[in-house]
Amino acid sequence: MLNVISGLVALKPIGVKYEQFVMIIPGQEDILINACCPGWVKTDMAGDRAPLTPDQGAETPLLLSLLPSGSPSGKYWKDKMEAQW
Repeated sequence: MLNVISGLVALKPIGVKYEQFVMIIPGQEDILINACCPGWVKTDMAGDRAPLTPDQGAETPLLLSLLPSGSPSGKYWKDKMEAQW
């Protein structure tokens, strides 16, 4: 499950959902929950001025979806790297 967001405004509600999600699924400690920003991607909404292609915007979410168990969780990622909240 991936929830890709743009900007930090939506991160506060994610913290509440993270706690609720972990409580709902006992025994699933190997589930990783991270947030990421795909960047400014060329879409119908962003237009052609956006510097990233959809493939480039998908790189960070794809990286997070392939992380093995035991990898960082509860983090914010941007440009394929952990970033500051």
